[in-house]
This record gives sequence, C-alpha cells and structure tokens, in this order.
Amino acid sequence: MDRKTDEAYAAAEFVINNGKALGKAYSRRVALEHYIKAVKSVMMIASSQPSISGKEMEAQASAEFAKKIAELELAALEEKTLQTEIKGYELFIEVFRTESANNRTIDRTAQ
Repeated sequence: MDRKTDEAYAAAEFVINNGKALGKAYSRRVALEHYIKAVKSVMMIASSQPSISGKEMEAQASAEFAKKIAELELAALEEKTLQTEIKGYELFIEVFRTESANNRTIDRTAQ
C-alpha cells in the first residue's frame, strides 16, 4: 500500500475509534444542560427574592450556576472539536475514494 492508502485507513480508524468519545461528549453536554436547569430551579426555590425575575437573577448569579455553565462550555467545546475532527477525516476519506476511482479510470483508459 502507498502512503495515501495508509493515511486513508488511519483516517477511517480515527472516525471509528472516536465515535464513542463523541457520544460521551454529547451525552455529557446534554446532562449538563439539564443539570443547569435543575440547579437554577433549586436556587430559585431557595431565593428570598419576592419576584420570579428576582429569583432567576439570584440563581443565575450564584457560584454553582456559574461553575456549571463553565463545565457546559468545556463539554460543548470537546463535542464540537471531536465533530470537526471526525468530519475532517471523513472528507479526507471521500477525497481518497474519489482519487482512487479516478486513477482506476485513467488506468483502464490507458490500456
């Protein structure tokens, strides 16, 4: 096999091997989104503010809420990074397949 073929197989392996990591990153982000809603609800219930908007502002200003938002940011970054890497490798594989098909056609017509 040539270098391009090896790179294509390596790209395919990357896509296959990182599917589970992407799934975990996605599930972590979704779980954090729901956890943030729960934290906000608990903080609003515990708030001494009389109005709903006051309770919401107090909840969103809490340290725990800010910490979970930061965790959500990291989870979203991890998920998007994996998605982008996988998409890049998928594109590389597609280009390799196209080049290989073109080369086979050239070889057939040259004979």
